[in-house]
Amino acid sequence: MEKIRLGDVCKFSDKKIAVVNLNETNYISTENLLPNKGGIVAAAALPKTSTTRAFCAGDILISNIRPYFKKIWYATFDGGCSTDVLVLKAAENVHSQFLYYVLSEDKFFDYATATAKGTKMPRGDKLSIMNYPVPLFPLETQKKIAALLGALDKKIALNKKINATLEAMAKMIYEYYFVQFDFPDENGNPYKAGGGKMIFNEKIGREIPAGWEVKTLGEIIVEQPKSKVQVNEVKNIEGEFPFFTSGDSILKWTEPFVDGRNIFLNTGGNVGIKFYVGQAAYSTDTWCIGAKENLSDYLYLFLLNIRAEIGQKFFHGTGLKHLQKPLFKQRAICIPPKNLLEKFNSEIQASLTKISVNNRESEKLAALRDYLLPLLMNGQIKIKE
Repeated sequence: MEKIRLGDVCKFSDKKIAVVNLNETNYISTENLLPNKGGIVAAAALPKTSTTRAFCAGDILISNIRPYFKKIWYATFDGGCSTDVLVLKAAENVHSQFLYYVLSEDKFFDYATATAKGTKMPRGDKLSIMNYPVPLFPLETQKKIAALLGALDKKIALNKKINATLEAMAKMIYEYYFVQFDFPDENGNPYKAGGGKMIFNEKIGREIPAGWEVKTLGEIIVEQPKSKVQVNEVKNIEGEFPFFTSGDSILKWTEPFVDGRNIFLNTGGNVGIKFYVGQAAYSTDTWCIGAKENLSDYLYLFLLNIRAEIGQKFFHGTGLKHLQKPLFKQRAICIPPKNLLEKFNSEIQASLTKISVNNRESEKLAALRDYLLPLLMNGQIKIKE
């Protein structure tokens, strides 16, 4: 297989864009580029400078800090990014999505890591990166390879979009039932809006439906056994089960610690709340909890609803903040009647289960893509007409 320099098929872009033209959805930094080729999430903040680096749809964005995190994204829209993100533009005779897949290979990130400069926070060396050898295929072959791998990524992206919709629907139903208290009464009418009796509760600090019980989180939480596996033990492990961490990335482990409907909370750094249905594992810095009396789904949506409060009131520390579990367990929560909880669960549990099912399907598709990728790039597999 003939190879040429990366610098012969693309170039770095240093075009600028005004920060006033950016928002949380079209600004990309090393923070909202996800590890292990996981794509992007919304940015937490915008840069304080007046301008930053620009990118266009079809460009390839790569985090240049700690290349071993394998943060790469094929741009699907125009926007701006931090200067720690490299923007590569394909040459006219090169299919940009094909080039993205070339650079998605693990061996590219191994190369970028080996040639990086610095020890504590290594940065990719731009000159060395442009010397990376890439396979030379006819343009039509590039298009076929990109189309095949792109079809798998499209299905993964569709699953992600479906999951976002399912979670948004579950949040909306939760808010309608338990924030507005307009769940259906015995006549099918909105409870509070229809004049249902409300009583002020001092522990909650607001009116709640008459007859509802108020407990503490500690009274309903079921704590799963503390993990003995640290995150650094899991890197490069190709296990079957999702391994939740106190970060955005979900790794893999060889055996499950829990099964069923569980919530995974970050205990250090920023607030993180994840929900998973099925067998899973988790790190020492992740708190895995469920709830008594079929309240796990309700508890998950409750915690999402008070996410800001959790960060403000229950994460303490001078340096890295940590979740104060005893204080957190004292937080009051109102408990709906059993019949209403059953109706709520009948409306949202299938959606939350489907999210986990979709995630498992996406993992299998990603594994197939990553298996095919090197075989296609070295010519071991050829795509027929």
